[in-house]
Amino acid sequence: MKDCGSYDEVCWLCSVKAMTIECNPREAAYKGGCVSMHTEPLDQHSAEAACQEQGGHLISIHSAYELYPELATREGARGSVHIGGQFTDGKLEWLDGSYPAHKDWTSGFPNKEFGSCVQMLLDKNHEGQWTNVECSTKQAYMCFRNGADYGPTVRPPPPKADARCPPIQQFIAL
Repeated sequence: MKDCGSYDEVCWLCSVKAMTIECNPREAAYKGGCVSMHTEPLDQHSAEAACQEQGGHLISIHSAYELYPELATREGARGSVHIGGQFTDGKLEWLDGSYPAHKDWTSGFPNKEFGSCVQMLLDKNHEGQWTNVECSTKQAYMCFRNGADYGPTVRPPPPKADARCPPIQQFIAL
């Protein structure tokens, strides 16, 4: 737990700087972290293990505006790549534990006739869209190492009923 301090034990303000990360020559800086493309074919479980060995996970996609398809094709990937999605019991889950707010399934998917792992398509007509695939399918994959580490959330004590806290502007450099 990080103790960010207090003001007269009734007013609480916390500021924690994010940790920065340096990308190695095989990675590209992206979204505050590092993304890497791996063209050697692996099944999804082995690909996730390889990403974890580097301190990351298979990528998770949270917006239609993310540049993962462009990064993958620039690095030589063709066809499709493993991403960090699992489709189980009708639900999409990301292996990194993040919330799956964005979904970009291509027409007809997800389909229970196929596997429970998720791949991103790279062909022109479906670039960036997803299908589910057997987890044993060997193909290229993308890893992401997150550079932001905000530490655990620290909840301040409840303010006293008669608390007189200074205005927030006193603490913010304008």
